Amino acid sequence: MNLFMGFDSVPSPPPWDGAVVTIGVFDGVHRGHRALIERIVYLARAQGYSSMVLTFDRHPLETLRPEIAPRYIYTLSHRLKKLARLGVDHTLIIPFHPAFAAISAETFVEQSLVQTLRMKHLITGDDFQFGRDRQGNIALLQQLSEPLGYQLEVASNIQDTTNKRISSSLIRQAIIAGQVEEAADLLGEAWHWSGVAVRGEGRGSELGYPTANLLPAARLLLPAEGVYTCLARLQEGVFAAAVSVGLKPQFPDSPPTVEAYLLDFVSKPLYGQVVELQFLKRLREQWRFESLKQLTGQIEKDVEQTRQIAQSML
Repeated sequence: MNLFMGFDSVPSPPPWDGAVVTIGVFDGVHRGHRALIERIVYLARAQGYSSMVLTFDRHPLETLRPEIAPRYIYTLSHRLKKLARLGVDHTLIIPFHPAFAAISAETFVEQSLVQTLRMKHLITGDDFQFGRDRQGNIALLQQLSEPLGYQLEVASNIQDTTNKRISSSLIRQAIIAGQVEEAADLLGEAWHWSGVAVRGEGRGSELGYPTANLLPAARLLLPAEGVYTCLARLQEGVFAAAVSVGLKPQFPDSPPTVEAYLLDFVSKPLYGQVVELQFLKRLREQWRFESLKQLTGQIEKDVEQTRQIAQSML
């Protein structure tokens, strides 16, 4: 998959005769997104065009209304990996700054999509809005399609088993509630999260379970406080991990953390290394125990349960 950063990075003329395009943040690249993207890939191949996804370097609300901008389900790098696996030919990352937000909807379609990208086919959801003051919508796209020479297709919504529309908002709600298995069903894969290993307080080592303390990527979503079974991916390989998220009731003066105990890992410092977690199951809430002995006994149970859950996936 070819990557372009901004419209100025696209060659003029572009090295393709036409493009089948879709546009969105695609946070999660969930099952609904996947159906739409698979459609552009299919149509592009059938028509002899290139498939192209337009996405953004940040959520538009970070620029337009930062006070309500959502946390991310995935990092941009993981979103790009999922797009590549779906067979997309090109992805254009648009820096969503105030100057871009001020472009009129008509100018964006005519100059950016049709002239720069040679768009021949556009597929989007029925709630798509774009351009200055969000004046662009499906009606405008339909109105411009004939004079500008492209076809418009409005994608059907994909629903979950309860007939709810699959959306990034629905997935965020599930993760925030600790329902990582429900989130996985909506995403089409276990939820991936990543953080950089940093120095912690050393509590885990004192208890006999040394942990990697992880600082999340900027604006990345956190699940509900609790203990989870995860798979941890790092340079040394993939390991089952018992992961504690949030405050530690046993140590009330400690700050909230994400700490991963890696099973069967030869303990060594991981400081500065990016660790990716796949959240498989929430084991329990955070509890306060009457003694450290009871705490270590529960950690032992958490680790054994983690081993049983994760062993089939390693």
